[in-house]
Amino acid sequence: MVLDEELKMMTRICDADVKTFGPFLTPMSHLVHTGYRLEGHSSLPVPAILQHSMFAPTVTGSPLENATRVIAKYETSGRGYYSGFAALLGSDGGEPTIDSAILIRTSEIESTGKLTMGLGATLVRTSNPASEAAETRAKAAALQCAMGLKGSSPSIFQDEEVAVALQKTQSSPSCILV
Repeated sequence: MVLDEELKMMTRICDADVKTFGPFLTPMSHLVHTGYRLEGHSSLPVPAILQHSMFAPTVTGSPLENATRVIAKYETSGRGYYSGFAALLGSDGGEPTIDSAILIRTSEIESTGKLTMGLGATLVRTSNPASEAAETRAKAAALQCAMGLKGSSPSIFQDEEVAVALQKTQSSPSCILV
């Protein structure tokens, strides 16, 4: 469902067909993500592309409009610096290019030293609540390890099924507009 939402977003931004590659498995320190690479050409200016591609379904949920209504209903306080994007702007043959990625699993450190980690799970109709909770704990553990707040956790890459799955796929998900 998340891929469907991303494709809808890309078709509104792009001038012609959007190409989809994947799925890819991307190993991270504490979990493995499934991802896709989406490519398309847009004549919109870069700021407009970024504006129209914000509120990614991977951050808010899917379907996007309903997910944002649910967030507004149940999350009565703001998420703070929960998500954003990083973008590499350039040009190719005089044409502007952009390669962007969503920033997720962010942390906010206050002057008092209080640390707030923004992370969660993308819930869709077929989500398994126990699996989503376990994934969220793994995401938190990765941030804690990166900040030196927690020792290393057992590697999921020692699991034979994970190792076999990773060998069968290449790791290259992203969303690119050219």
